[in-house]
Amino acid sequence: DLNYTKSGHLASDSTIYELEESGVVLNSGFLELDLEKSNLSVPTEIENADLDLELGGSNIFSQEIDVRSIPQITDLNPKNIPALVDFPISVILGGTVSNLTFKWNFGDGESETTTTKTVKHAYQKTGPYTITINVTNDFGSLSRAFPITVVSPKDYINDTIIDYRQDIENVQASMNNLPSWIKTEIEKKVDLDSLKTSINSLETQYNDAFSEDEYVRVMKGLLDLEVPGGLNISQVVNPVDFFPNEEQLDLETLEVLGAGNAEETRGIYSTAANNWIRQKLGMLLESKTYSFYFNGEDVPVFSYFKIVLNPVEKLNEFYLVANGNPDEIIFSGDLNPKDIGEVAKGVTFFDLEGEKTIEFLYPGSVDITNLPIFVSPKFRNLEVGAIPGPCNNNKICEQGEDYKNCRKDCKPIGWTVFWFILLFVIAFVVYIALQEWYKRHYEAKLFPNKSQLFNLVNFMSISLNQGVSMSEIKNKLGDLGWDNEQLNYVSNKLYGKRVGMWEIPLFKWVDNRKVKRELAKRQGTSADNGLDSK
Repeated sequence: DLNYTKSGHLASDSTIYELEESGVVLNSGFLELDLEKSNLSVPTEIENADLDLELGGSNIFSQEIDVRSIPQITDLNPKNIPALVDFPISVILGGTVSNLTFKWNFGDGESETTTTKTVKHAYQKTGPYTITINVTNDFGSLSRAFPITVVSPKDYINDTIIDYRQDIENVQASMNNLPSWIKTEIEKKVDLDSLKTSINSLETQYNDAFSEDEYVRVMKGLLDLEVPGGLNISQVVNPVDFFPNEEQLDLETLEVLGAGNAEETRGIYSTAANNWIRQKLGMLLESKTYSFYFNGEDVPVFSYFKIVLNPVEKLNEFYLVANGNPDEIIFSGDLNPKDIGEVAKGVTFFDLEGEKTIEFLYPGSVDITNLPIFVSPKFRNLEVGAIPGPCNNNKICEQGEDYKNCRKDCKPIGWTVFWFILLFVIAFVVYIALQEWYKRHYEAKLFPNKSQLFNLVNFMSISLNQGVSMSEIKNKLGDLGWDNEQLNYVSNKLYGKRVGMWEIPLFKWVDNRKVKRELAKRQGTSADNGLDSK
């Protein structure tokens, strides 16, 4: 009996209807499909691709598409902003996309277009606002809105002072973890003591202020301090074999260092210098860039370089040069670097026959595909005009080449396979040993008296042969004080199943044989006629 309300009046219906499901055919005229609602995904590779659209098993159309990278907006910082002062607002983007244009709608009737992801804006009144950002590049655009709250400068100042002091403590802690010579140089880039003094002075002004103008003045003073939010590592180059780019080779710089007079072109000397490095000198390079964090962006301070030189034989004289302003390139240790005008800093090595580590700081960040470093011996020690040595780098292992003198052409596949097989065998043996050790200790933990274990195995075997189910057997033994872990172990033992960690059944036949022997001992039968596995 169905009771319901219809047009404000109670109604009822006691009829039972029988419903049947049937197929439906939909006929219609021309329809426009909204593909935005189809949850289509695109390839992750930035490339051309083929798009095939099917409906009901029929191909609607096929088209070649371009998969392009457009910016992704992930967040806005900050979301609490003081009124009456030009305050920095930063949008946080996902991925690495360049050539961007930002259109800001601040929600107060004002808008602005920038090419940077940070903008300054002054709100005239407190209250809630919505900032809408549209980010555009050559491939497309994306918009996103963020709610923000604008508060009075008076309410914002105290939190800003607390945050500044915490930021300074964090930066100081990061500096204290650096090697002393790096810490000394980075401290020259930001005077933390001076910042602390300024913050204390502004805090005093804040406590003495009583008008809106004075609070605005204090807030502007805090913004002018440019306190770093942290000291980060923004770019890392893991240890890698290093060969300089031709663009970094400066023949005049080498002449000043004492390499002699250059009689060939830069391209010829660059190829010869890299071949000399391959034959004579192993170079392992690693790098990291230290950056201060300001207003949502990392601002590079120094790039740290560590180069490990490992000569194949004793090298009489060669040079390492870092291109750039020599006043801003700082070498560690007693290398006695030489300034070459205003374009580079160089180090000369004499009679190097053992491993040597060079560390230096380079201003700002670097292009990891074109590092500002090159290495060369005297010009007369370079073989020009032909590629010296057995390696011709044609990706074919030819006569006279092997994995030692031409690793690019002759990959040590045989040795790689050998070491892989050896490691696999060692891992297999270790796992078997660990498996047996675990199994023995686990069994000893559950059954300190092994006789009890095999008495239970025998009891289960006899009961099963008499038609008693395993669940009944376990319930009966549980009433006698045996727990589920012990009973599961016994049943697995009886059936020849795994009783410990995931098992490689190398010695399983030994365990099964032992179980059969123990059953035969207790049942007075031959071990060869023991219980079959079920």
